Amino acid sequence: MEADRVRRARIGEAALLLFLLVGGPLLMAETFRFQVVPWDPLGMAFWPRIQLSLGCAVILARLCKLRASGAPDPGDFARGLGVLAVCVVYVVAVGAIGQYLATPLFFLSFAVLRGSDDRRQGVLAALIAALVVLLSVWLLFDEILGLRVVSLPYWMR
Repeated sequence: MEADRVRRARIGEAALLLFLLVGGPLLMAETFRFQVVPWDPLGMAFWPRIQLSLGCAVILARLCKLRASGAPDPGDFARGLGVLAVCVVYVVAVGAIGQYLATPLFFLSFAVLRGSDDRRQGVLAALIAALVVLLSVWLLFDEILGLRVVSLPYWMR
């Protein structure tokens, strides 16, 4: 009985992952329809293509791990849904409160979802990671490429 439940859980997770893996290239193909504007040399599809490529790589890694592992941990699915929810909230939050405030909150939420014993170390690592990401994006896009991509909160626009 338990083995049958575990097998169904693994098959269900594999089916969901394969569905997402098929959706990635379909969405990637859709990015080629994005409008091209002369003031954006990288194009509007630059970042979505990177995200879709990374997402497909993570899905493939999870499929390989699923195939090699035994019973799935039920907590993994709940954490996965939590990560998806945090990502959706982040996209909405960037428009409302800007990237400078949303990014540290985004990284802090992952420190909470990780659930380690040493919360202080997790929070510190999340804040350092957020600082590195914000500085890297600002340096690469604003300073080197001359593109303004970092958004401000709605009250500062």
